Order: sequence, then structure tokens, then C-alpha cells
Amino acid sequence: MSTLNEMPDVVLTAIMDCLDFRSIMFLRKVCRDFRLFIDEVVPSSSIMGLALAVNQERIELGLQDSIAKFRKVLYSQPDQQVAFWKDFEMILKHQKSHLEYFTVALEPPKDYKTLDKSTLEKLHSEFLDKLQNLLTSRKAPLQAARLNLMAGDQNEIMSILPNIDSEKLEELLIYPAALPHMPVIKLDRVVETEQWKNAKELTTANFMVEDPLDKFTHFQKCSIWVDTISLKLLRSLKEVRENI
Repeated sequence: MSTLNEMPDVVLTAIMDCLDFRSIMFLRKVCRDFRLFIDEVVPSSSIMGLALAVNQERIELGLQDSIAKFRKVLYSQPDQQVAFWKDFEMILKHQKSHLEYFTVALEPPKDYKTLDKSTLEKLHSEFLDKLQNLLTSRKAPLQAARLNLMAGDQNEIMSILPNIDSEKLEELLIYPAALPHMPVIKLDRVVETEQWKNAKELTTANFMVEDPLDKFTHFQKCSIWVDTISLKLLRSLKEVRENI
């Protein structure tokens, strides 16, 4: 009887198709032959949803696949965070199909309400730089139907949004951490991206927009906060919706 690593490549590939991503990674660590085979064939993962959450203490990786239930992996120590980037790079390498959702939550520290804006912006800069480098290094943009971003400013949003496939993205959710006073976030660069223009739904929370409202009228469903709105603008928005 043949052992597993003596089976023909076509049989091994068929076996890989029945495994979730975690099992494939375990199999990759069994021996050199499996590692070389998996790295050469690059079997597609069964991941349907991918969630990243980061704060000063840890990085959390959430995986939702078609075989197993949603699971979380915590990387809290410095050496574990190095392992996270290796794991995430491997996930991106094997992710060939589109995701139902991709979430990036830049969580603030516990005392964030007392910190100034410049300090908050620096907290996640290193994480975003590494994430952006991995996303841009892909041969093709990451495909996701829904993008959830817990981000506090336009620069953070632009670190991720342009690296998502504009043809697959349908829904955008943007929600910074709640502050004592609702901030205004400029989106002048965001609204010019193909991802923004092609998306069908937009939901925002915890901030107000100041960009021209005609940048939002193409959405089939849209939820935003503005400081003031005139009756004239309401009438023009009504006309736009009636003509869609």
C-alpha cells in the first residue's frame, strides 16, 4: 500500500481540495516532500472570510472557511507577531477565490480618548505599512465582496482600499472608533478610487463627511453623517434617486 507522500500528484491535489486551510498548513509541516509539493502546487484555500484586528497588545486573525467554523488566532508576544506576518503571507498566497468579506480593525488603546490625533495616527502605521506591502505584492488584487474598515482617517483607508479588486467589491463599511465628539474625515482621495466608484453599498459610522454629496449618489444604498444639509440639496438628492 502506498503512503500518502507516494501517491500521484493528481491524487494529492484532490485530497488538498477536501481540506480546510489550517489542515493544509499542518500537512505542510509534516515533511519536506509535503512542503515542497504544497509550495509548488499552491492549493487554493477554502477561506470565505478574513478578519484582522490589531491594537497595542496583540494581533488577532480570524478565519471563516467553507469547511470549518469561524476560528480566531491570537498573536500577543513579539515573536508571535513575526509568525503572524508569515502566516498571513501564506494565506494571501493560497487565496485564489474571492472572499465574502475582508475586515481590518485598527483598535485604539484603552486611553485613546485622551490621546491627541498625531499619536493615534502613529499607533498603527507599522502594521499598515506591512499589510499594504503584502497586498500590493500579490499578482492580482485581493478579491472581496465586502470590505469592513475600522480606520480613523483617510490615509489608513487608502492603505487598504486600492488593493482590493474593484470589480468584486460591492459593499464598503467604514467606522472609526467612537470619540467624545464626532470627527469629520476627508475622503477626497477615497472617492476617486475605482473601488469606491464601483461599490454598490456604503455604510459609515462615528464620523461626518464633508465631501460633495454627488460623490455618494451612485450607491444603491448609502448611510452617511453630515453636519448640515439644505432643503435645496435634499430636493436634488431626491431627483437623483428618482432617475436611477
